[in-house]
Amino acid sequence: MKKAETDEGNNGNKWLPPDPGMIKLNSDAACFGGSEVGMGVVGKDENGTVVMVASKRCQARWVPEIAEARGMVVGWEVAGRIGFTRGG
Repeated sequence: MKKAETDEGNNGNKWLPPDPGMIKLNSDAACFGGSEVGMGVVGKDENGTVVMVASKRCQARWVPEIAEARGMVVGWEVAGRIGFTRGG
């Protein structure tokens, strides 16, 4: 699946691709009943092609912003395990 650079998300923001050879991670999270959190992350390359996905559900009492940030950490960990390294 590819997403053009000009495609807009639900909030009207445009997706901007990462530099060639890099991936861009986007995370989201949901809090269930005040004691459970679900996190998800998608990694896309410069063409908008999905190159990795990850999700995790855990017992936690986090506000949504913390849950989304923790989802990004999950994405970094999975990206590292499948061979992506930190760019710079």
